[in-house]
Amino acid sequence: ARVWSVETGKMTRDLKGLNGLGQCAAWSRDGKRAAVCQSNGEVLLYDTSSWEVVYTLKAETPDPARSASFSPDGSVLAVGGFRGTIRLWDTGTGKE
Repeated sequence: ARVWSVETGKMTRDLKGLNGLGQCAAWSRDGKRAAVCQSNGEVLLYDTSSWEVVYTLKAETPDPARSASFSPDGSVLAVGGFRGTIRLWDTGTGKE
């Protein structure tokens, strides 16, 4: 996955750590976290100050993500799967 600047139109970061195709992405409202959903069912949660993976979120029964969204305060990441599942993840602990 790549991060692009909306101001310049240029790529600013080529993200590492992906094991599958990026299916969707979401940014927290404060811009401190970004989530990238992979085709293998994992979701990588990044700290945007360093672009290090903070958590790799893995469900017991993987369902490739179709959409993701942070709660207004950024404490919860909701991930919707292709099979109709919705998983809620605590962004502070990485727990479902």
